[in-house]
Amino acid sequence: MQQGGQAAEPDGSRMRAWQARAQEAQQLEQRRQAELQYTQQMQIRAIAQAADPILVAVYQERGCGLLLDRSAVYIFNPAMDVTDTVIQRLNTALPSISFNRLEVPAQQQQ
Repeated sequence: MQQGGQAAEPDGSRMRAWQARAQEAQQLEQRRQAELQYTQQMQIRAIAQAADPILVAVYQERGCGLLLDRSAVYIFNPAMDVTDTVIQRLNTALPSISFNRLEVPAQQQQ
């Protein structure tokens, strides 16, 4: 008998079965993580596609000559910031999004 009061398994079949289940669980976890990342990328892409025409419209309305991401600018004039206007219009154009977890296409899984 082993310490836990269980008979020793000479062939180790229970251990192999447990290891196989553990490996399956790890693979599932990795697949789900990849699916969540892919789903997030697709949703960000959808939001960006909805925001692009709004950005162009606000850019033209304000007579901008250059549109930069705020993180790329050290100092700026807050009066030239179009963020609030774009977000307000984006919220009107895309008030909500709903989605399900997406499977990662086969060509992206490698």
